[in-house]
Amino acid sequence: MKNFPVAVLLALCFVAVRLPEVRAAERGDAAAQYNLGEQGRDIAKDVGKDCAVDRELIALPSCAVRSERGRLRVIPKHVAALSFNKHGLAPALLTGTGWTYINRRGWVIVRDVAVFDNGASEFHRGLVRVTRDGKWGLADARGRLVVPLRYDGMLEYRPADGWGACEGCRTVQGDEHSWFEGGNWLRLNAQGKVIGPRIKSKIESKIESK
Repeated sequence: MKNFPVAVLLALCFVAVRLPEVRAAERGDAAAQYNLGEQGRDIAKDVGKDCAVDRELIALPSCAVRSERGRLRVIPKHVAALSFNKHGLAPALLTGTGWTYINRRGWVIVRDVAVFDNGASEFHRGLVRVTRDGKWGLADARGRLVVPLRYDGMLEYRPADGWGACEGCRTVQGDEHSWFEGGNWLRLNAQGKVIGPRIKSKIESKIESK
């Protein structure tokens, strides 16, 4: 050992450390193939299965989602089963993540997509509602926040008056639906800019928000 070059010794040490990971990947070990944090335990249960596409399921199975270079990606055969819009994006409900929009290569582009009519909010004028931690905003088809998450509520886009966004409103949860009540309501245009106040009727105050 005394005559072994230092570089050779370091190389042997590296192989010894990495060998268990390589073998794990070869046998399909979930820890080696996926890196999804809290989703790890669910994914481990799916390893070894064929991860079949089931069009009757709303949410994609955990085995259909992987983490590559710190980003979530849906595997090809599940991407092929989705319907894409004119922006080249498809809504996908991911376990533990919520509604998202992914591109044709399976990459998650828009996260925290708001729910509407039991599905993902749709794009209008190139923007879609997003919400996180009780705050609402608008994202574009590249996943960029055009309107920061600063509002306390937001309604779906309407051609007549754009998006309705509120400050100081609260979400009321019913048996099957939820809606916004109170607050100061504003109108946002197609670029997400405030264009004036929005006066709501009593009926409108219970428009479904999710």
